[in-house]
Amino acid sequence: MKFTLHKKLSVDDALAHTITAIQTLQGVSYAIGSVPFLSIVFGSALSLLTTIEQVRGDTARSVRLAKRISSLLHLIEQTIGANLDAVDDTLLRNLTLLQETLLKIEQDLRAFAAKSASSRFLRRASISGKLDEHLETVEDASRSFHIASLIALRQQVNQQASYDEDQLRLFRFSDLQLGRVQGTWSADPGVSGDEYEGKWGGRLVTIRVLRKKGSKLDKVLPVVRQLLQCPHPYVVQVLGYSHPSSSPSFYVLEKGTLDVLSYLANVDAFTKLQWYLRMFIDLKDAINHFDSLKLTARAPAKMHRCLPSLALKEDGTLFVSAEDLVHAHWGCLYYRMAVLYGKIEAPQPIDASAKTQDMPAESTHNLLSVLDPNSEPSDVVRSVYERRNSYPIVWPGIYSSVSFDKDLGAALGDYGYFDPETQAFVSLGNVFELLQCEKTFDWLYVTYHGATVETSTSDYTWSEKTWRYPLEAGEERRVEIEQNLCKTTRSTFFWFHACDVAAQHGIALEDLRLVETLSQCWGLKVADSGGRIEYDGPKEAYFHQLPQQDDEIPSQFGFWSLESERSFNLPYELSLAGVELDCK
Repeated sequence: MKFTLHKKLSVDDALAHTITAIQTLQGVSYAIGSVPFLSIVFGSALSLLTTIEQVRGDTARSVRLAKRISSLLHLIEQTIGANLDAVDDTLLRNLTLLQETLLKIEQDLRAFAAKSASSRFLRRASISGKLDEHLETVEDASRSFHIASLIALRQQVNQQASYDEDQLRLFRFSDLQLGRVQGTWSADPGVSGDEYEGKWGGRLVTIRVLRKKGSKLDKVLPVVRQLLQCPHPYVVQVLGYSHPSSSPSFYVLEKGTLDVLSYLANVDAFTKLQWYLRMFIDLKDAINHFDSLKLTARAPAKMHRCLPSLALKEDGTLFVSAEDLVHAHWGCLYYRMAVLYGKIEAPQPIDASAKTQDMPAESTHNLLSVLDPNSEPSDVVRSVYERRNSYPIVWPGIYSSVSFDKDLGAALGDYGYFDPETQAFVSLGNVFELLQCEKTFDWLYVTYHGATVETSTSDYTWSEKTWRYPLEAGEERRVEIEQNLCKTTRSTFFWFHACDVAAQHGIALEDLRLVETLSQCWGLKVADSGGRIEYDGPKEAYFHQLPQQDDEIPSQFGFWSLESERSFNLPYELSLAGVELDCK
């Protein structure tokens, strides 16, 4: 009997101690104001423990159930108290379900306690089973809360995370300072958005925001992962992307600290030349890198889309986005520079691959060596001129090219500038005297019959000659002869002397002009009667091409005549009704 009394007292003490401990926890729960439902859960638990105490069933099972409830409540208090920020809707719903579970257990036990004593005696085995059943229910509730708390903690960690597994920054819009819209961007089909200038901690960045229609993180991540495959010093790198909690999704890129025009405006012409050549070498290196990664698309790109992100680092190094290099080619750099300098209209779509040939990297390195002040002219200049094409796209801000229909009164090889007030050509010297070289020229001889080219050859030498042309209705003939400086001469002047000449005379290199080509043209066009009135005039005319004087083509290089023989020295103006005669 003493043993039984001692055991009963121990069970009563255990339940009493458990109830006291839960009452203490309930007091603590009131202090956690951010989770007001917590005190309700503890209240339900206390009510259940009181009911367990009143049900005189299997004492060991009663104590076991009470202790398991107590352990669960301690777990809840410790978890929530230590991680208040982790309490989310999912965890609150779990607490609600737990409170409902405790109420159901209490209701079930109270219903059993209301039965008669004889009934309870007969169904003593059922008490044990019911306590075991509710013990399992509490175990399930404990596991459910544990899982919910782990999920909440993981979400809290994710919310507080600043970097992902690749150590990319997870940005929120509050981390960034948005600037003006720079334009739009696109990556894979269906992935596009607006591009903003911005700052992050005082650092210039580019922010690419996904359009709202497809603004999901899973749309941005593939783009970011692809860009991560492109580590290269000349390629803009990804700094990070939007935090999972941010909407719309975006990613953040490095940004060049200098724009091209600002950089070139503050360097001399010689540095500009070096910079241009360095750009081609850098671009070639970046394209080769993309080729090795099999990221370069071979389909021709339109020039108005070429290198829109072109910017520079502080030292003037090329800096472009990875997307721009997918379709990059040499024409892109030419074209982008021309657009920046306003030489062409940006909206014009031009197939660069058909307009501009590739520049071999080895040739570009040779050009850089030519710019070395210690270098001497060599055979390399024979190919150099191809890089200083007269087309203004090629060297905007450095070299430029103009053509005139009128006689400038300058000889082939003269160099100088145009007076800004009078627009007259001011000669500063002649390239043959400057280079102390023999006068050599390239010729281009072309004859036309109407719009059809009859002859085109470079195998030509100027000579005295008389040309006979029939004067028939609708007849149209034209001859064009170009005398050009040899490429070697032009290249040597521009790469070895132009900078010094411009500096010596205090003019901009872009304003320096070299008379590279002299063009002579003559032709005739007989009116077409259209079947109404037949041409009724001389049946033929002659053009007398005059000889060179002191190895130079005279400004008056020929004249028209009705005579087959040049019987006089001074040319005269021939005029025929219904016939246009040109000589210029």
